[in-house]
Amino acid sequence: MSESTVSTTTTTTLVYHHHDGNNQQQQPTFHADDAADAGNDDETFYEFIKQPTHMVVIYTLAYAAVFLLAVVGNVLVISVVFSNSSMHTVTNYFIVNLAVADLLVGLVCLPTSLVANLVSGNKHLYCSV
Repeated sequence: MSESTVSTTTTTTLVYHHHDGNNQQQQPTFHADDAADAGNDDETFYEFIKQPTHMVVIYTLAYAAVFLLAVVGNVLVISVVFSNSSMHTVTNYFIVNLAVADLLVGLVCLPTSLVANLVSGNKHLYCSV
């Protein structure tokens, strides 16, 4: 059995075990070279995410709360107006229109904004100066 080693920039060594006589798939084995850095708070999950781990958790929890409230609240508004015939007025249709727009913002813009905030590496939440 022969071994070949590939090192990456994150000090993780990837070892492939080659089996000469068999046509088996190669299973990589991961070895952590530097275990002291495992508890570092400034460690990022992936190389394209520029935020530290604690900021990824804070951003994700905040965006998840806003996402859930936006979806649940707007779906409730839409369902109440359409389920009650007494609520079928011009004003309530306008409110449903706003709820649909807000629902689409929650479904499309919030996840996109979360990814943009995680990838940007901006340390300031509201100001990029």
